[in-house]
This record gives sequence, structure tokens and C-alpha cells, in this order.
Amino acid sequence: MFKEAGAKTIGHANLDIWLRENKIEGLREFVTDLYKRWFGKYLSKEDAKELKEALFGDAELSLLDQTIDKDTVIKVDEEDIHILNTPGHWKACPSVYLPSSKVLFAGDTIFGPSFDPTTRFGNKNIWKQWIESLERLSKLDIYSIIPGHGRLCDTKEISRHIKYLKELIAKT
Repeated sequence: MFKEAGAKTIGHANLDIWLRENKIEGLREFVTDLYKRWFGKYLSKEDAKELKEALFGDAELSLLDQTIDKDTVIKVDEEDIHILNTPGHWKACPSVYLPSSKVLFAGDTIFGPSFDPTTRFGNKNIWKQWIESLERLSKLDIYSIIPGHGRLCDTKEISRHIKYLKELIAKT
């Protein structure tokens, strides 16, 4: 639907590799199976049957049109859009910053107030990179953060995440 309208997909180069290696045709089943394993004990049998539809709806998955592996600025309708390489709980976590409105789309680099950072995919090295990403983001002039998971939040979440990750590193 978006592709037919001319939309282009941009993502981290590591995501592109992952999509190609995991065969996009089977991605819906792959993601659905992951969610069933992670949340299966919370789902009724009926809910589990409807999980794929709930996760994807009528969205069509596709390979990326453009990849990035470093900070990139694109211009859309005279507005600068900053795509920032901000590894979070995974190495391919870009954030998108709109300086004109001071809004940060944080993806999986920042989680909303009711979520602790998801660290199950990482280790000390990844968590240290994550802290570096958060410290970079803390220097931006941000009014509102749209996290990858959870409700809108403000910059207090950045310092909360840094504290959480530093404590985790100290424990391991």
C-alpha cells in the first residue's frame, strides 16, 4: 500500500542483511513464532491463532530501498530529517530526529516509561554501545520522544535507561 504510493523504505544496513538472510517471505511466521514463544503463556488458544493478524494486519513486508550505516540527513519538503545510527538493544537501531519540531522517533533505543530496556539480546559490549547512543541523544534539543515500545515520553527516559544499563553492567 505504501510502496504503491511511492514510499521508500530506509533502514540500517544490518537490518537489510538480516531481512535477506531470514528470507522475507517467511518473516511473518518467524516473528509470530518468536512472539508465541515469548508471550505464549499469556495467550489463550484463540488469541494465539489471531496473533499473526494482530502483529501485521494487512501490512506488506519488503526489502529496504536504501540502507544506512552512519548518521544521514535527508530532506523532505524542505525539512531536514536526521537518521541517526543509535545502536540500542540491537546493533541496527536507528533513531529519527526532526530538529524543527524537536521530536525524536527512538525506535528500540529508548523504551517508554512503563518498560525497562530489553537486554535479552545483548551483552556488556552491546550495552556499552547503547549507553553511548543514549548519551549522544541526550545532547539533542528534544521536546518529545516517540519510543519503539510504550507511550510518548520525554528526555527523563534517556537518563533512566543509562542508569539501568550501567547498573546491569556492574552486576554482570
